[in-house]
Amino acid sequence: FLDVDDLKKVSKEELRASVRRSSTLIALLNSETFASTWCQLEWETAREDGIPVLCIADLTVSKEDELLSQITEKTSHLLEYPWIEYLDSFRHLSKEKVAAWLQDRL
Repeated sequence: FLDVDDLKKVSKEELRASVRRSSTLIALLNSETFASTWCQLEWETAREDGIPVLCIADLTVSKEDELLSQITEKTSHLLEYPWIEYLDSFRHLSKEKVAAWLQDRL
């Protein structure tokens, strides 16, 4: 599922159920997603249920040290998962890394 499709209609219970039905979670990390209680709920649900997470650090809008600081403060369990750094200039490489990570889990 892609949460942005119906986020306005989704309840906490429906969002948690959707995450629990997922085999993996891809978390886009930037200042906006760290401020989102919805994203934090998704990340926490994945942690509780042992769902593997791939973190994509959106360095087009956030600095890596700021992201690490936010993670340490709010969601340190995300440090346990692999990271891909996303920059516009390397977007094709990022896409290939995401595809490979997903392929390894299928």
